[in-house]
Amino acid sequence: MAWVAINMPMTPSSLLLGSQSDCSLADLDLALKAMAGWLRQSRLKLNPMKTEVLCLSRSGQRLGISLPTFDGAPLVPAPEVRSLRVLLDPVLMMEAQVAATARSAFYQLRLIKQLVPFLKHNDLAMVIHTLVTSRLDYCNALYMGLPLYQIRKLQLVQNTAARLMLGLPMGEHIQPALKVLHWLPIAYLIWFKVLVFAYKALYGQGPVYLRDLLSPYVPQRALRSGSQNCLVSFSGQDGALYRALMTREQYILATQQNNLPRTEHPQLYPVGIYGWRKRCLYFFVLLLLVTMIVNLAMTIWILKVMNFTVDSALVLQSDRNVTVNARNHMGQLTGQLTVGADAVEAQCKRFEVSSSEDGRVLFSADEEEIVIGADRLKVTGTEGAVFEHSVETPHIRADPSQDLKLESPTRSLIMEAPRGIQVSAAVGDIKATCRKELHLQSTEGEIFLNANSIRLGNLPVGSLSSPSSPSSSTTRQTIYELCVCPNGKLYLSPAGAGSTCQSSSNICLWS
Repeated sequence: MAWVAINMPMTPSSLLLGSQSDCSLADLDLALKAMAGWLRQSRLKLNPMKTEVLCLSRSGQRLGISLPTFDGAPLVPAPEVRSLRVLLDPVLMMEAQVAATARSAFYQLRLIKQLVPFLKHNDLAMVIHTLVTSRLDYCNALYMGLPLYQIRKLQLVQNTAARLMLGLPMGEHIQPALKVLHWLPIAYLIWFKVLVFAYKALYGQGPVYLRDLLSPYVPQRALRSGSQNCLVSFSGQDGALYRALMTREQYILATQQNNLPRTEHPQLYPVGIYGWRKRCLYFFVLLLLVTMIVNLAMTIWILKVMNFTVDSALVLQSDRNVTVNARNHMGQLTGQLTVGADAVEAQCKRFEVSSSEDGRVLFSADEEEIVIGADRLKVTGTEGAVFEHSVETPHIRADPSQDLKLESPTRSLIMEAPRGIQVSAAVGDIKATCRKELHLQSTEGEIFLNANSIRLGNLPVGSLSSPSSPSSSTTRQTIYELCVCPNGKLYLSPAGAGSTCQSSSNICLWS
């Protein structure tokens, strides 16, 4: 069987002529002459340059026949023709039509993607339905029986449109998205369109020529398929029209208009992982499991090599230093302890050393003060303790049988107390030694010396003569009189029958 489609741009319709086994080229020539006569009677002229002829065959090879002329113009077969915006090829594989549909749909999707930030969801859905999905629905019954690789091209367009409408990434599985949008996949959409045509043709809502081509299947004996409303399959037919009707699958005839079951609760379509993504996920899980096992083995090996045991002390060794950091829940550094070859540094708000027995704080330091909670502070160095500023303590005591020494090597030593300073020696002596002068001063009270004996050694001996003149007395003086100069200086004067103290003594004059 061969079909010849003549597309006439000057006429509002196309003429489809078929040659059955009992037809001949003479009948076709008569039909073309009749059409040419009708054109002349209608005062129309066919343009031979725009006339397209398509010869359909099973193998796609050119028929070995000579086509008649049409109104004096030879008919030359074309590799493909366009009828109602559908590209037809000699074997009706629809490759050019599928490629053109996918190319134009992807072009529209690229343009729509630029408008996504400026469109609402309802407007975006309307634009996608108008420019993309309408192209997939147009004459899709002609795609019935096409190879799967061509259906995948159209399915890729539908998947891209669904992801663009819902804002899904490229790696997201598409089946839940199609369920949410209530979109049938392209293969099922083609089946649905063919079944709708068959249903309308059987119930008088479709064209008559389609109803005449459908025959209900009546088995010769009682079979279960006799009550399933099947159709007789076509054999030996070819072409886009019969491809849409060649089906052995069962279809259900609706006896009522609203007999579809309705769910009481809305269905939820969870998003899952399938196909190669699922295999990749399994591979990454296996890789993670292997990595965990290797890390566990390495940890056990490190614990064994570095002698990490529960019974013994924890030992951390490093060629440079060991640093321990403490962080809060936000990842910020709150404390740091660094143990190096030269020093041990601790950076924190407060540093404490507590007793392991009762938890008492032995040492604590912060920005304001340093507190030593031990019973005794002992400094064993030869230089003692050096303080740059004041030291506040109620008690300073040396070890038993040891001396307590307060010394300022280059400056003065000052002891101040608003309520008095007491220096006592219960057993030994108190000795105050200085290089120059020793001053004892009381601004408001008195200086009280209470002892069984008071000794003032090395007091100078005063006389009326000058210090350079020799003494006239050759006898040894044993009794002296204690004299006080006007400036408060004490000196000894040889005792006599009367007072020998003179204000003009050399001691008072030279002081």
